[in-house]
Amino acid sequence: MKDFIRTGGFNSPPSSANVAALGTATLISTRVPDGTSLLITEFYHYVSDIGAWLVAKWKIKINGVELPAWASIQNFMGDASNPYKLDEPILVRGGDLLEVTAYNADPAITYGIGVGLKGFYGRKR
Repeated sequence: MKDFIRTGGFNSPPSSANVAALGTATLISTRVPDGTSLLITEFYHYVSDIGAWLVAKWKIKINGVELPAWASIQNFMGDASNPYKLDEPILVRGGDLLEVTAYNADPAITYGIGVGLKGFYGRKR
């Protein structure tokens, strides 16, 4: 992050969907403008029912490729009022597509599943 000059904040509004049993939904999909980069520094997620914590899984992808460290987020990692601060920010380069998906592993119940990201836009010094 020392190599970056901040050019603007990034605070995705909370995004959620009712995810059908054994279904997947894209919760966030945003393309980073050319000429800038996006550093994701915080993550939070939520569910509509406590039982969903046992079956909901989130994935962060860049250009459709799952990031290995973020390919199966299941444990609680912060909420909107106290997001989880990433040890290593996620870099998304200009022109790249950032996506966050949610999977509902429950075979019978639809759950509301949501996510939010925070960070900043910047460019190299």
